[in-house]
Amino acid sequence: MAGAEIPEPPGVPVPPTARGGRHTRWFLITLYMLAFVWGARSIYFWEPTSLDLLFRVALAILLGWWAVADARWRRHPIPLLSRSWFVLGATVLVPVYVIWSRRWRGVGWIILHTALWFVLATVVMTIGGLIVFGGKWPPPGKS
Repeated sequence: MAGAEIPEPPGVPVPPTARGGRHTRWFLITLYMLAFVWGARSIYFWEPTSLDLLFRVALAILLGWWAVADARWRRHPIPLLSRSWFVLGATVLVPVYVIWSRRWRGVGWIILHTALWFVLATVVMTIGGLIVFGGKWPPPGKS
């Protein structure tokens, strides 16, 4: 059997291919689009809307979907029966997954994108509020 390849034993991590990461690029674009939407919605922060629930559902689905896709791309797929938990508990499980899969880089990745997300949402809210209400934003009694 000269030249036959020996298969790798199960459980040995296989590095992802060099041509990947599109799912992360699209995830970040969509994540920052949601930040823009949340900032625009927050111009009228004192009025409850159906967008509040829709936004939270969209964010949970986005985070859960990305974690499942990323785990599959890294060749450590999340078991089928556990995938729904990544949507239901996205705010806890996805950061834990990122830290588990990327170690210390994951901590930095989470801090960076969380901070940028809040900065973008705040800038959109502030600029949008000034455009809509002029110098009287936030309206008196609403802040």
